[in-house]
Amino acid sequence: MFINHTSIDQNLAQVALPKNVLEKLISLGIIHGDECRCLNKVAKKVIWQTLLDNSANITY
Repeated sequence: MFINHTSIDQNLAQVALPKNVLEKLISLGIIHGDECRCLNKVAKKVIWQTLLDNSANITY
């Protein structure tokens, strides 16, 4: 029996969002950083920069 180790988790939606949309969703608290999984180096850079930018804008 062949098991496909590259199968995609059926509970994940893999989508690409423009950076400005991601920034808006994070700044509104709709998406949290711990809910994002970087699929490649470019995605990781965009997500981390977005999280850093938004953390600098948080007011307490």
